[in-house]
Amino acid sequence: MNSQVLDSTATGLPLAGQPLAPQPRATTRATASAQPSPTTLVWRRFRAQRLGFWSLILLVGLLLISLFGEVISNDNQSTNAHAVNR
Repeated sequence: MNSQVLDSTATGLPLAGQPLAPQPRATTRATASAQPSPTTLVWRRFRAQRLGFWSLILLVGLLLISLFGEVISNDNQSTNAHAVNR
């Protein structure tokens, strides 16, 4: 029996241990023109400005504190007077 080693050019298949060649991808209309939306582009540019981004975080935090201020500092006189009289 004659054992012969075939190379990848004769069979069209890669030899053991060789990576497969990448196949060309079929481009569709959706993937060929896929670009980020204008909103995404604006958000990326805004996130790149560190001072502006952290200022937004601070303002949102202060807004949340002001919205829940009544819950945070309950100034109910009946509750405080009841606790003092006991």
